[in-house]
Amino acid sequence: MPIASATCPHAVGYGRFVAFPRGRLLTAMRILALETATIPGSLALISGNQIRDGEVLLARERLAETLTCKIQALLARHSLAIQEVDIVGLSIGPGSFTGLRIGVTTAKLLAYAAGCRLVTVDTLLAIAGGLPPQRATVVVCLDAQREGVYFRRFRWEGDSLPTPLGPTQVGSVADFVRQLEPDDRLCGAGIRKLPEHALRNMSVMHWESWNPRADVVGEITRQMAIRGQYADMWSLLPNYLSGNTLCGVDSRPSGIVSLPGAGSD
Repeated sequence: MPIASATCPHAVGYGRFVAFPRGRLLTAMRILALETATIPGSLALISGNQIRDGEVLLARERLAETLTCKIQALLARHSLAIQEVDIVGLSIGPGSFTGLRIGVTTAKLLAYAAGCRLVTVDTLLAIAGGLPPQRATVVVCLDAQREGVYFRRFRWEGDSLPTPLGPTQVGSVADFVRQLEPDDRLCGAGIRKLPEHALRNMSVMHWESWNPRADVVGEITRQMAIRGQYADMWSLLPNYLSGNTLCGVDSRPSGIVSLPGAGSD
């Protein structure tokens, strides 16, 4: 039967796994956010709607060997034990195969050790969520290796987080360029793969906004938690495509494939 959490007496859960009632404990919710889908990755500690601390994971470091130590140091700076974390938020991809594998494994272990819930955030949404509200549609794209790019369209309604216009997709650079609209604004590291002529008349966001940030992952995690949008820790898999799948893109009429599961935000 449901019981109250020992660390969060107003939350309801089963055993040690806490389910926050919608809108309750918002100011007390502690979120540990991880972004390992891109290089460099990052960590953030969120309390309520405030960023308490964060750290960039330098590209030269071996992520598998240093991530857990970085997390321990981050929590120690605020005298927190892992059991005092209420939610682990994770950038789930698309992105680096190695980074996502390490991030998902670490997030699962942390959620299990803390007895807390897990929230996953689409990496392209995390990039768009770091931008100020835009009037135009923003197309976020990331390198999908070989000759491909991942991409997703977003629009804003007022000052809220961006709304995805369809699922995350993957396609060749040529197919991606062909589906762009003149009023689109481009963002993301996948821009580096585009030919110069394709960018000549396009609006491109500043390069400093191209990478996802853990603090944005944490804010989206907070809003998803309020709505009860948790991930199943036991069946969780990262969103990425293998090279063989990407090679098969051109065999389809449009040359573009939607990623299954990448639109669950």
